[in-house]
Amino acid sequence: MDEQSALAKRAANLAQPVRMEIRGEDVVRFLRRYVLVILGVFVLTVAGTYTVLSLMTELYEAEAALLVKIGRENLDPSAASRNLPLTSGVRREDLPSEISILHAPELVAKVVDSIGPEAFRPKPVVPVGFIGHTKYYVKQAARGIKKQYQEALYALDLAKRLDDRQTAIQGILDNLVAEPVKDSDVIAIRLRYADPLLAQRVEARLIQEYMALRTEIRGAPGVEKYFDVKAEVLQKDLLKAEAEKASWKDRFNLVSAGEQKSLMVKAVRELLSHLNATRSEIASLESQLKLSENVLASMPVYVKGSQQETPNPTLESLKQQVASRETERARLLSKFKEDSETVTTLDREIERFRTLLEKEAKTQIGSVTSQLNPSRQIIEQQLDQNRIRLVGLKVLERKDEEQLNAISREVKSLDAADMRLGDIERNRTLAEQDYFAVMKRKTDSVISNELDNHRISNISIVMEPSIRPQPVYPRKLLIMMISLGAGLLLGLGIALLLNHFDDSATTAAQIELATGVPCLGEVG
Repeated sequence: MDEQSALAKRAANLAQPVRMEIRGEDVVRFLRRYVLVILGVFVLTVAGTYTVLSLMTELYEAEAALLVKIGRENLDPSAASRNLPLTSGVRREDLPSEISILHAPELVAKVVDSIGPEAFRPKPVVPVGFIGHTKYYVKQAARGIKKQYQEALYALDLAKRLDDRQTAIQGILDNLVAEPVKDSDVIAIRLRYADPLLAQRVEARLIQEYMALRTEIRGAPGVEKYFDVKAEVLQKDLLKAEAEKASWKDRFNLVSAGEQKSLMVKAVRELLSHLNATRSEIASLESQLKLSENVLASMPVYVKGSQQETPNPTLESLKQQVASRETERARLLSKFKEDSETVTTLDREIERFRTLLEKEAKTQIGSVTSQLNPSRQIIEQQLDQNRIRLVGLKVLERKDEEQLNAISREVKSLDAADMRLGDIERNRTLAEQDYFAVMKRKTDSVISNELDNHRISNISIVMEPSIRPQPVYPRKLLIMMISLGAGLLLGLGIALLLNHFDDSATTAAQIELATGVPCLGEVG
C-alpha cells in the first residue's frame, strides 16, 4: 500500500503543471551545456554568409547627371517671336519624356554596336594566392552550374537563348536607372556593372547617343510645314468666327447687351407702375359708376315746378250738412225730448259730419306743373363723364399691356441673342487660343530646330560619368554585421529547441519532481 501511494503521489506530481523559476545558475548551466551548439551555429552562419558573399559578383556604379532646360530660357528670342511667350522652366511631362528616350532599347542597341558586343563578354582574371585561387575556382564551378541550369531552361523552352549583342543590351537595360532628382530639373543616371571602366564607358557613350537621338527626334522634317497648314486652317476658323460675331451683333443691334437689358428692364418697371395706377383708377371709377347708378335708380325723373290752391268744396258741403242737421235738431226738440231716439240718432250724424269736417283740408290743389329732377341730371352728367373716362382708361390699359408685351418679347429675344452671342464668342475665343497655340508651337519649333542645327542644346551635363571606388553591390560589411547577430540568435534558438525536447533530469529539483523522493545533496 505504501508503494502504491508513493507511485500515485509521484504520478500526481508529474501531472501537475510545473512552475519553474529561472535563476542565474540555470542560465549558466544552460550555456555550459549548449555552448558548442551555439558557437557551431554561429560559426556556420557567419562562414556561410562569407562564402556566399565571396561567390557573389561585385558591381560598380557609374553616375552621371543631366540638367534639362526646356524652353532655353538662357537665350534671347528673336524679335519676330518676342510677342509670343516662350516656355520657361520644365513642364511636368518633359522629364518623363527625356527619361523614356534614355531607356529606349534602340538607344541602348546603338551604344552596344558602337562599343562592340565582345567588350561585354566576361573576362575572368586568375588571382594570385591560395585563397584567391580557391575563390576563383569555386566561382567557376558556380558559373558552370548556372550555365547548365540555363541550358536546361533553353531545352525546356522556358527561356529564350540570346546572342552576345542581345545579352549586352538586356544587361544594360536591367542595370540602367534614369530618374528625376526630387524638386529639381536634373535627371540622375546610374549604371551598375562588374567592370567599372566598362560601366563608365557605356554611360558616356549612352549620353552621346542620347544627345544625337533627341536632336534627330525634335528636328523631324515636315514639322514646320504641318504647323503652317494647321495655322492657316485655324486662322480661317478664327476669321469665320469673328465674321459670325459681327453679323450677329448687326442683326440684333447688340451694342451692349447688358446696358440694353438694363434700359428695357427700367422701361418695364415704369410701364408696370403706370399700368397698376391705371388699373387702380379703373377699379375706382367702376365702383363710383355702380354707386351712382344705384343712387340714380332711386331718384324720380320729374319733380313739381308750381301749384295753385282753391277752397275745399267738400269742406263747405260738410259744413252745410252740419248746419242743416243742427237746424233739424232744434226743430225736433220742440217735439221730442233730448234723450229720445230720434234726437240721439240725429246727434250721432252731426258728430260724424263734424269728425269728417275736421279731417278735411281747408284747401285743395287746383293746378300743378312738373319739371326734370336737377339732382338726377347732375348725377347723369357725372355718370357720362365717368363712363367716358373709363373707356379712355381701358384703352390706355390695353396700350400699356401691348407695349409691355412688346418689350417683354424684345427682352426675351435679346436674351436669346445674347446667349447665342456668348456661344459665338466662346467659339471665337477657342479658335483664337488654338491659333495662337499653333503659332507659338511653330515659333518654338523653328527656334528649336535652329538651335539644334547650330548644336545649341537645352540639355546640359551636370556631372560627367564617374565611378565609385567601392563596389555598391553586395554591401558586404552590412551583411556580415547582420550575419553576426543572426548567427547568434539562430544558435540560441536551436539550443532552446534542443533543451525543450530533452527529457533528461539534470538538477535536484527535476529529480525530486520526477521521483517524489527528497534530494539530500548533489555531487559536483
